[in-house]
Amino acid sequence: MTTLRYHFSGVAGAGMGPLACLMRTRGHAVQGSDRAFDLGKKQEIAAPLRQHGIELARHDGTAVTTAIDRFVYSAAVEADTPELRAARALGIGSCITTIHKFRDAQVKELLGIPSDVETAALIPLGYPLGKFGRPPRRPLLEVAFADRWGQVF
Repeated sequence: MTTLRYHFSGVAGAGMGPLACLMRTRGHAVQGSDRAFDLGKKQEIAAPLRQHGIELARHDGTAVTTAIDRFVYSAAVEADTPELRAARALGIGSCITTIHKFRDAQVKELLGIPSDVETAALIPLGYPLGKFGRPPRRPLLEVAFADRWGQVF
């Protein structure tokens, strides 16, 4: 098995902490960060993570380096955190998508998600092959409406 280095952004979260522990249990090098830890909060979560051998770093982007093989973050974390900016500076792209719903059963099997759990969106991360930048966007007034379709927002 190849040992990978993971970084979990928002590792104090209900989903992220257990995932980080799982990857550590599987023998991977794991680090994580959470702004709650930076504020001195959720130490009851930080202590068990450290006991699992998970390195905890500041949630300021400095721990996101080329030494990381996998960068994991949650949709619960806003898109403009220092860590996501650092990942983007390394050429790692991300996008929120619902396309996995077309292959819901396969995705749940791959990720170990119970069949009775509903997924709303996934945020894949990786190195884009083509153009990397902000996607073109139509003006808000063309895509957002108030009260009913076609009524200007």
